[in-house]
Amino acid sequence: MIEQPDWKPENLDCKCLLCGENEAVGKFNGEEVCTYCSNDRFATHWEEQARWHDERADKAQQKLDAINAPSEASLRVITDISNKRNSFLTGGFWGRMSGNRFDNGELSKAAACYALQAAEGHYDRAQWAMPIFWPFHPTQWRPETRRNDLLTAAALLVWEIERADTTPANEIKFKALS
Repeated sequence: MIEQPDWKPENLDCKCLLCGENEAVGKFNGEEVCTYCSNDRFATHWEEQARWHDERADKAQQKLDAINAPSEASLRVITDISNKRNSFLTGGFWGRMSGNRFDNGELSKAAACYALQAAEGHYDRAQWAMPIFWPFHPTQWRPETRRNDLLTAAALLVWEIERADTTPANEIKFKALS
């Protein structure tokens, strides 16, 4: 709590304890001081209080910045999703497919399939079951690890969002899951 300075004007017949020259006219926090010195003390007191509050505000802002800053792990995941997305453009099945050919929600369906595979966690090849709504040829269904499947799902969603952002709304025709 901020401590208020105590100033009591009095007519004292003595010298100011701070400057020693002026006639003391009151007490500031129990000290006999003149008006000139009491004004300086008031100003100093409030400057100190303002500095204290500024320091507290700065510390609070630093804590907020630390909380809101992306962690090293988050940045790594975002980079991995970006790398996975870029690999779609350059290689294999995904590289041969143009993003605009997917006009029936295939990318979203594929992303959902990989996300569900990661959620179920069946990575024994004997337990692999291609989801009913997998939109591509069965040979293209290749779950790997939970993390990789989550990255694939995220990268496919990013691709679908990019496609939606660059395709006029009247050209996108989504059909019901088939």
